Amino acid sequence: MQRTLIVVLAAVSLCITAAQAQEPAAAPAPKLVCDEPTFNFGEMDNSKDVEHTFLLKNEGTLTLEIGQVRASCGCTVASTSQKTVPPGQTTEVSARLSLRGRQGPQHKTITVQSNDPQQPNFMLALEGSAISEMQIRPNQLFFGRIASGTIVTGLVELAIESTNAVNILKSEANTPQLAVTTEISADGKLHRIWVTTQPPLSKGTLRGNVHIETDHPKYPAMDIVVSAFVVSDLSFAPEEIAVVGQTNQPMARFVIVRSETGKAFQVETVEPPLPTIQANIVPMDATSYRIELANIIAAPDLDGKVVRIKTTMEGSQEILIPFRVIPSPETPPPQ
Repeated sequence: MQRTLIVVLAAVSLCITAAQAQEPAAAPAPKLVCDEPTFNFGEMDNSKDVEHTFLLKNEGTLTLEIGQVRASCGCTVASTSQKTVPPGQTTEVSARLSLRGRQGPQHKTITVQSNDPQQPNFMLALEGSAISEMQIRPNQLFFGRIASGTIVTGLVELAIESTNAVNILKSEANTPQLAVTTEISADGKLHRIWVTTQPPLSKGTLRGNVHIETDHPKYPAMDIVVSAFVVSDLSFAPEEIAVVGQTNQPMARFVIVRSETGKAFQVETVEPPLPTIQANIVPMDATSYRIELANIIAAPDLDGKVVRIKTTMEGSQEILIPFRVIPSPETPPPQ
């Protein structure tokens, strides 16, 4: 029995040895290694730059060729000491991350491309937290869609994280359509900056800038962007009434007139451009109306004519909406 067991073990050993002999040896190749691929810079003031040098080593058996080295947004690669790295040798990748304007946790990556067959895109990273002795929140104001007569106020807080109090020396807007007032807490660690619209506002996009100057040596000046989209106190849609030319085919179109300020008004009259067009005024509530224009014939002579809407809203007593006649494919253009 013992002899039989010895024979079996010997046979198994021979099989294992034969299998190992048949396994091919690993092909020669470069191997990129970095003992610290992620550099944590901890907490750093956001007025500074993070600088770090990564040490890369070739632990393979062939020469390592470094290709492109790409950094994510906000991070730049200053230099790569050498692109060709023989086995056992090292190269350095120096990187810089600007923290200016950044706040809170940061994670930026650097991709190193090489001829390492196992990891042709090797990832490095810079991570940490950007802090500030002075925080402005929010750093911009958007009032959204507002009427030209609307007074809107936005608040920006300037918080001081350092031990010393900071004073605002100057605060002003670059447009007369915005007014700026400030107040400070008792300990001098919090400034409240109030930005208020000054009607009447110009219709269209309102874009202003509030410039702040302080006695802080690191943050002597800062800017707050203020924007809004200004519409009339009374809005209407559509801005033109489009009809497709179809001879003797009466059609209807609708117009919505609405107060953007929430102020009640009345639509007094609607005057169509042609006596054959019928107008029906339907109040939706105290601040909006639906106007139905019926029996419209899209004849060429209607093109360019306007429907006249009269209201009681101050500054928008009359609304003119033009008709646009679009020739249909079946209707030849006028000669």
